[in-house]
Amino acid sequence: MAKIQNTFKHIEEEKEIKIPTKRGFWRNLAEWDFTIDQDFLFRIMPYILYVSFFGIIYIANSHYTEKIVREVTHLRQEVEEAQIDYHALQTRYVYDSRRQVVAKKAQQLGLQEREKPLIRISE
Repeated sequence: MAKIQNTFKHIEEEKEIKIPTKRGFWRNLAEWDFTIDQDFLFRIMPYILYVSFFGIIYIANSHYTEKIVREVTHLRQEVEEAQIDYHALQTRYVYDSRRQVVAKKAQQLGLQEREKPLIRISE
């Protein structure tokens, strides 16, 4: 009879040891595949529309704000000019309403100031 030997197979798997390499952002970006297929495009379309919508709102809001700022600046200048005119007119009115100035103007019209005080008529 033949002798049966117990044998086992040595399975040596060669395992490759991967040494992690430091890869930067720019290197990853340079090696990235930029092909865009139709499925990817349809998946990201709602996000693109969402961001575009808010971008348009942001731009419109900034234009509106600049317009309002210009109007406020213009109105401030008008108010300052009106205040200057008001103070000039008030000063002229106070000067012209003094008794001496009124008396001189009345003399030019031929009117004279009463020397006697007014008499009060009572019932």
